Amino acid sequence: MLKCREVAELANEYIDKELPWHKTIAMGFHLSMCKHCSGFVQKLRLVVTLVKEQPPETLCDQDAEDIVKTVLALENKSR
Repeated sequence: MLKCREVAELANEYIDKELPWHKTIAMGFHLSMCKHCSGFVQKLRLVVTLVKEQPPETLCDQDAEDIVKTVLALENKSR
């Protein structure tokens, strides 16, 4: 089974569906067992979705910081 640190390192590739099949299965298994990693990947998916919805020319550093603050606030509320 993957460790939480490994899940965090592979999360972007998992979301983008770029992992080999065996790592995808290992991630899915870990996420089904670990609520902390599952929450982390959910929040990361949200960030990825929000960033992808922004036209590239309109996303500035401040927008990115605002997205990160929003996700961190959501994470703190869920604890």
